[in-house]
Amino acid sequence: NYTFSTTSSILPDNLCNPPQITITTSTPKILISEVRIIEGTSTGEYIELYNPNDFDVNLTGWKLIRYNSEGTTSTIASYRAKASFKDITIKAFSYLLLAPSSNPIETEEDITQPDLIYAKSHDLTKNNKLQLIAPNNQLIDEFAWNEESGDKSYNRKKTASTTVENYFIDYTDFGNGYDTDN
Repeated sequence: NYTFSTTSSILPDNLCNPPQITITTSTPKILISEVRIIEGTSTGEYIELYNPNDFDVNLTGWKLIRYNSEGTTSTIASYRAKASFKDITIKAFSYLLLAPSSNPIETEEDITQPDLIYAKSHDLTKNNKLQLIAPNNQLIDEFAWNEESGDKSYNRKKTASTTVENYFIDYTDFGNGYDTDN
């Protein structure tokens, strides 16, 4: 003969209904690290993007938008623009150079071939603004200037202590990646 007994228990709610798991992903930071404006001509002008992350970032779905002094926008680079970000990846701690022609770009550091060519109609002039927008329409970086006409080059700082005097000294591994979100 066998005798069986049974008991019942009420389980706590948290065992019957496990907590919701929320996975959050953050949009990686890509920075507008350098801009060169030569008003009146697009020759020699460029926009440089920098990836300060320790991982590669694919730019498919990203947009680089220019606002002129009247507030009119034009898309310099995106999935469908002449300069397409489709399947473009910026390696960790590396740069992507955009220019309105395939001519080599001469900077203070070297002579470089552009990675992407954008339309000459997007010529950068005084009182412009650039915005880098992620695929989720989040504003990632913005750069504006209102200088007089001429040949101007703007570089993002490498560290908080970067100055004009020490820009090319002791900061070779930092890139132009100092960002204050200001």
